[in-house]
Amino acid sequence: MQQQQQTVCATYISHEATTLPTARLKVDGQIRFHVVVKPTVLQVQRGQQVELTCIVYGGNLNTSIVWTQDKPKRRYALTDRASKNDKEITASQITLRSRITLDDPSKIGQYTCTALDDAGNAHSAVLTMQKSGSYVPRPKHLSGVLRKRITNHRNDICQPNEISCSNRIQGRKCVEKYWMCDGDRDCDDGSDEEQRYCDLLPQHRYYKTSEFQCVGANDTYGNPVCVRRSLQCDGYNDCSDHSDEVGCVKPTIISISHRQIRINTRDTLIIQCTARGTPTPYINWRLNWGHICGDGSDNGRCTMEQSIDTHDPSLVTGTLTVRSINANDDGTYSCEARNSQGFIFAIPDTLITVTESDNKPSSSTGCNCHGHSSYCTPDGRCQNCQHDTVGYYCEYCNTGYRGDARLGTPHDCQLLLAVSNQSLYSD
Repeated sequence: MQQQQQTVCATYISHEATTLPTARLKVDGQIRFHVVVKPTVLQVQRGQQVELTCIVYGGNLNTSIVWTQDKPKRRYALTDRASKNDKEITASQITLRSRITLDDPSKIGQYTCTALDDAGNAHSAVLTMQKSGSYVPRPKHLSGVLRKRITNHRNDICQPNEISCSNRIQGRKCVEKYWMCDGDRDCDDGSDEEQRYCDLLPQHRYYKTSEFQCVGANDTYGNPVCVRRSLQCDGYNDCSDHSDEVGCVKPTIISISHRQIRINTRDTLIIQCTARGTPTPYINWRLNWGHICGDGSDNGRCTMEQSIDTHDPSLVTGTLTVRSINANDDGTYSCEARNSQGFIFAIPDTLITVTESDNKPSSSTGCNCHGHSSYCTPDGRCQNCQHDTVGYYCEYCNTGYRGDARLGTPHDCQLLLAVSNQSLYSD
């Protein structure tokens, strides 16, 4: 059913011009990278829908734009579902229009639009909402049951960086993916601590996924001491050696596998992103700023795997696998790394172009990918390396794997943990 709601025009306090003077936008004849929001101050009422406009000057197709809320809660902006016409790109600017339905008082506050380009430049602008007037109720001619469904509809949609709680009738409906299996019940029903979520995170030999092992602390029997993972970098010393509060830092992106990939329908897409941070970041993926595979659920076709470097627990590689790819998977894929200290997006995004074709390129195209890919760029660099391999020619094993990727078999690279376990029990 098409959602019905009352849209009230917002009152603009700021009357900035829609564009900046040309002299302010240019540096040495070039459009300088700059962000402007319209309006900068907005009078709102609870219950209305408002439109936020973010204009990025000097951007390009690889520019990432994101709205975040700073006050009263720090989080991604809970924007309404986007449409195809919300983003306009011209030679000199990018305009992004986003809408927010103020059905929750916590949505009224301060917002920031941040843009990042492929050269590493970043710029942002702030919009402040000010509450005025009284609450704008929803249409009274709707039945009570229907009004309840409409009121709860937007709150039921989890963001791409969130998981859905099992009991959505009471309490939280969505929680951060980084919070799953951290030893704390963030969902009121505790469903974020279920084994199915712990299985999505890297496994450890000597302690649980939901735990952090204190570095130098041992009990009276010489056994390692562990605390809940949620207690790492929380500002309090929970380990006796204080190791749970050492080196806390928000993530940084180390590498991303590809910038552009052209792939045929029904093939398997594999892309990777590596980040470092303390606590160990969680690598999440977005497609066109929304959910991967459309519905945001793990339906067996799309998986996000995390692997930690065995020699550096702060280094994690996220692998996104999309099987039986189709035209709906075409678009811009964003890698984001998150931990309790903050988040960051990889620059640039990965642009995936899906083509309708039953025939894969033959070896006569000149691809030398050691049997791990059939795709390469015109200059011979391999794309979409499979079998846990990376590199311009798929010649290296991925982080967390060991072997010789140049042998040309699907089993060239083996998981380090699996190799260690095999040697441990191979008497």
